[in-house]
Amino acid sequence: CKGEGCYYLSQMTRLHKVDLEGRSVKSVPVLSHTGDLCFHDGYVYASVAAYAGPHKGKGLIQVYDQDLKLVREKVYPRGMDGITHLNGKFYVGNGCHRETVPHEAGEEPQSKTPHLDNDMAIVDAETLELEKVVSYTHGRKTRYGAQNIETDGRLLYITFYPEGKDDPDLVAYDAHLKPVALYRAQSSNGLVYRGEAGGLPAFLKCETRSTKDGIGAVLKSATVAR
Repeated sequence: CKGEGCYYLSQMTRLHKVDLEGRSVKSVPVLSHTGDLCFHDGYVYASVAAYAGPHKGKGLIQVYDQDLKLVREKVYPRGMDGITHLNGKFYVGNGCHRETVPHEAGEEPQSKTPHLDNDMAIVDAETLELEKVVSYTHGRKTRYGAQNIETDGRLLYITFYPEGKDDPDLVAYDAHLKPVALYRAQSSNGLVYRGEAGGLPAFLKCETRSTKDGIGAVLKSATVAR
């Protein structure tokens, strides 16, 4: 996500702050698996699907200040991935909608199994209280749930791991989670919204890299097509 004169990146087990040229400013260890990030009101909000520790199997929203100090967290029943702020709410990816994932009788549904329906947690931006979980779809199968969520202040842009390589991996939804447009962006995560170009939403794609000075990032324009 883009902060005040910088970018914040997550790498599952580390959180990085880099300048606008991709040079490392600071890096700290974080819970595995820390997924998407959202910068809101001066703080970094991280969505987490806990793979280990006291909250294993559950989800968290962790709040960091701009110096990457953890200042607050909230635990939720299910793992989370994908987060953005819109209209006083956080929209947080909550995985597949388990009731509709194909599975054999007596077996636990697997989020990696291709499925149509996913869940979105709607969280109050002030209290971090979970208000509701909404099931949504765009009519194409995905693996897992929302990976990265961005907004232009009106629409939600959500990336997925699609079932097939030629399927759309970026979907625009309205605030009621009704699909508006499907795109191919060749990036299931790590997108930062930056406006429009040629009638299409435009994004930066952040790819982390190792340098002699530690972590860095390559900032590229993502290719978006219908």
